[in-house]
Amino acid sequence: MTTPRSKKPVSKVTSIDGARRKASGTTAEMLPDVQGLLDWVLRDPRLVEYCASAVDQFEVAARLETFGLSARVVRTSFGFSDVFAAAAVVFESIPYMDVRPEKKPGPKMGNAQDLLRGALYAVPAIFVSVVILSFHLSAFWWLLPVGLTVAWGTTQAFTY
Repeated sequence: MTTPRSKKPVSKVTSIDGARRKASGTTAEMLPDVQGLLDWVLRDPRLVEYCASAVDQFEVAARLETFGLSARVVRTSFGFSDVFAAAAVVFESIPYMDVRPEKKPGPKMGNAQDLLRGALYAVPAIFVSVVILSFHLSAFWWLLPVGLTVAWGTTQAFTY
């Protein structure tokens, strides 16, 4: 079970890092640079969108690594122990945003390519009929359906 996400707008994400440093009395090198990490994330709108629509911190970790934040970079630049610790902070700090994919228009139907494809599938039927008529064969009732099925299967194999 996950903890509830922050309800703050993305533009108002703030760090509690400074307050923790003052309260603990330790130096800046000992505690992670949360604000620096959040500033780094907020610089890229695509990364913010990906992190805001993530369903768990592991998805955020994968996105951070995709955008170039390796374990060494997280440790040396921001002071986190690993990417997962940084992802947990980003996941808790950036509010959830439901992102719907863009609707892409489907291919147009009924164009010349569709007509040519239909003619391609009609060729075996015409071919079988021409062969039967030109060689004066006595065709049994099942010859045309079987021939069409075999021919259509063959054309499917060649077209794909």
